[in-house]
Amino acid sequence: MSKLRITVHVFDPNDRALAQEALSDTVETQAFVTGLADTGTIAELEANGLMVERPATQHRTYSRLDGNTEVGTLGLGSTLRTATAEELNAAAFTLPNAERILAAGEDRFLTGQVRAPYLLTIEGPLLQKYRAALADLGLTLEQSVERETYMARLNAAMVGVVRDLAFVQNLAPLTNLTDTLGDVVSAGDLGTLGRDEPDADDSALFLDLRRDLRFDDDASIRGAVAELGGEVVDQSRRKMRIAFPAGAPLDALAAILTRLPEVDLVEPYVPPELHQDHARPLVGLRNAPAGLPPAIAFDGTGEIIAIADTGLDDTHPDFAGRMSAVVALGRTSDATDPVGHGTHVAGSALGDGSASNGTVQGIAPGATLYFQSIYSRTLNGRDRLEGLPLDLETLFQPAYDAGARIHNNSWGNAAFLARYNISADEVDAFVHENPEMLVVFSAGNEGTARNARHSQQGFVDLLSVTPPATAKNVLTVGAQRSDRSTGGRADMKFGDFQPDRYPDPPISEQTVGGDPAGLAAFSSRGPTGDERIKPDIVAPGTAILSARSKDAGDHKFWGNESAHGGKYAYMAGTSMAAPQVAGAAALVRQFYREIHGLAQPSAALIKATLINGAQFLGGVDSMASNAAAPNYDQGFGALDLWRTLPHRDRPGFVLHGIDATRSGNGAISNTGDVRQYRISVEVGLPLRICLAWSDPPGRGVQNDLDLAVLRAGFPKPWIGNEDRLQLRKDFDRQNNVEIVRIDEPEAGTYVLRVSAWNILRPPQTFALVVTGAIGPTIDSLS
Repeated sequence: MSKLRITVHVFDPNDRALAQEALSDTVETQAFVTGLADTGTIAELEANGLMVERPATQHRTYSRLDGNTEVGTLGLGSTLRTATAEELNAAAFTLPNAERILAAGEDRFLTGQVRAPYLLTIEGPLLQKYRAALADLGLTLEQSVERETYMARLNAAMVGVVRDLAFVQNLAPLTNLTDTLGDVVSAGDLGTLGRDEPDADDSALFLDLRRDLRFDDDASIRGAVAELGGEVVDQSRRKMRIAFPAGAPLDALAAILTRLPEVDLVEPYVPPELHQDHARPLVGLRNAPAGLPPAIAFDGTGEIIAIADTGLDDTHPDFAGRMSAVVALGRTSDATDPVGHGTHVAGSALGDGSASNGTVQGIAPGATLYFQSIYSRTLNGRDRLEGLPLDLETLFQPAYDAGARIHNNSWGNAAFLARYNISADEVDAFVHENPEMLVVFSAGNEGTARNARHSQQGFVDLLSVTPPATAKNVLTVGAQRSDRSTGGRADMKFGDFQPDRYPDPPISEQTVGGDPAGLAAFSSRGPTGDERIKPDIVAPGTAILSARSKDAGDHKFWGNESAHGGKYAYMAGTSMAAPQVAGAAALVRQFYREIHGLAQPSAALIKATLINGAQFLGGVDSMASNAAAPNYDQGFGALDLWRTLPHRDRPGFVLHGIDATRSGNGAISNTGDVRQYRISVEVGLPLRICLAWSDPPGRGVQNDLDLAVLRAGFPKPWIGNEDRLQLRKDFDRQNNVEIVRIDEPEAGTYVLRVSAWNILRPPQTFALVVTGAIGPTIDSLS
């Protein structure tokens, strides 16, 4: 009988002894034992209550162009029909100079001048002995493409040697690396999506190209671009934007460029778009009884929130004295707000209500604002955001240097729904390199129930999150409905509002406002293309009343509010939900600074804290994909500061936050390493735990951690995100956020375990948050 290399997770000495006895050719770590076993042995181990992980059996074919793959093991299927690599390559060879350009690249590889990308599949987790064997050959695994499969660059002489390694299951050349261009080809309109102005038939076409920085110069790329009739019109350290004449075959051009050894990724450039008072109680900032201060005393004082949006009415009283900078990026020396979007967003985050006697306030009225105006012009009805830089690092770094540690972005790119594109990778890279910066993105307003492929009739379809909100390290925010039943179109039915997008009940009969247990129909749903949970959290996004720009016309809003001199107006969208979460992040950050003494709490800690306190919504549309947290509709639930932070009206509620940083405070360096923490628990409050980490950039989780909660006398541990799917409870291999929620815990001692299933790029920092009726200390056991 043939044997498989399996992994047995071990939680106590008895588990380890059983695994050692049952398996052959074993390798042991703190977290697991891996070895060979036949099907009978596997069944026996599982019958004894051990948690067994089999090798990955489905390996998708990835390419830098080809999106002709399954979305994943959920059976969702490919979102759109895509061109195959063969079709694209055939089209590429019809271009002038194509054969010469490709032959030159091939010659550089064969003569050892450059390395070419390969997919390398190993058996099981990336053990230290595997890493060492590859390092001896001068080979580094660069990116995890999917479970057990990695991208690496080899020269011609290395191929045979690597293929012969005992632990290497497969080695195949990777002629292409991202499926984003395949998505566009599948839409049958790549030329339109690559246009600078989609409504203009004669406009230029653009590709974005990311270089491999191991090459000192870009001469080969620039030479190929010129021979193909293109021009590099913008460039950063790693990225180029290339213009081609109207009518150019972008699919074939990209197929040529992506075959160059010096190129990482290629995708069409598509301009990003906007994601166009009652909110405070809905997110847990409840009104205090007369004569008492608020139960939650934090207001964001000492925090700087950066916002990149259309512009700001800096004369609005709600921001007076709290603007550290207003930077004009889209128009020369002009950061005003004729669109109204940016001022409204800023008001939701940190407006102090000065123009309304405190009636209409944002979430963090004590915070300071750093504003980046990215609006440039309105063209053919579209508000253009041409102030966004080529590389998003250039957007975030000035805000970071100015002291901002929270950055809100209520915009995205609807051309690449659910996809991890170059911009998403840029955001992940920035947060990974600057772990104290929490970046918040709205999920998008692309929710539709028309011709739904992955949901029941009358429910909003999945796979509509807009990048960069698909990034792993951002906090992605969807929109729940406001409790407001009048004003801002709150009483309108979604089916009347947009009958083409919501033609069938129940969603067509639901009103825009009035039911905060439900979601806004327009709110983009997850998952991402690699099955990660998005959005992470939701917040009110319909009939939101906030600051109005004096420079924006009435047509820009969902309604006006006249009680306070025209200083406020209604808007709706995930754009309005995201800044509330950014404001809440400021309160949480202030809490950690002032109460826990953390001078620089990490983005992962703030993210884990907000998600840990999220309240799972019970509306029928909020639970369409799964009736337990997390799901693809609301993520981990709705923002709820009442359940997030300790306060006087919730006696006995305790919060512990662990920030395992790179400086030696618990960061994990090796596959199989374990960190354990002990807490004492009393009855009376739910026990909640959340693990989050800022993962290295790359599609899918690169460093995979696991959360488990153990209690003596219980046969099995609770594991992170075990309720994310309806039919199975297993370890999560997709997400860099994991939760355990025990609604009615028994009193006793619990152990919280963080283990490393796979570490590609060490060390990996993490944040662990626990709340409930727990003891005053949390003890580190390892």
